[in-house]
Amino acid sequence: MSVTIRKMTSDEFARFYAWSVESQTKELMEELGLSQEEASKEALKEISEMLPHGFHTEHTDLMTVAADGENVGFIWTLYEESDGQKQVFLCDFAIWQPNRRKGYGAAA
Repeated sequence: MSVTIRKMTSDEFARFYAWSVESQTKELMEELGLSQEEASKEALKEISEMLPHGFHTEHTDLMTVAADGENVGFIWTLYEESDGQKQVFLCDFAIWQPNRRKGYGAAA
C-alpha cells in the first residue's frame, strides 16, 4: 500500500466542502437540537468563516490522502505565525467511509 499526502485539487475541494457542511449539519442537529434547515445554515456560516476564500484561503492547507493514486481522505490544517513561531492547528482529518479500517489513516 502506497499512501501519499498531496495538495487537494479544486474538484476534491468541492467534495470535501460538501462533506464538511453535511457533517457539521448533522453534528449541530444532534448537539444543539437544531432543525436541519437551521443546522445547515449555521454549518455553512461556520465553514465559510474558516475558509473565507475557499480553496485559496491563506494560512490553510487542504490536503488529499491518496492510496495508490486514489483519493481516500483528507487533512485540513490552519497555521499562524507569531513572534517567529509557527503554530499548526488540525481542523479535520478523515478517511472517506468506504476506505476506513484499511490502515490509510495510520499511514497518513
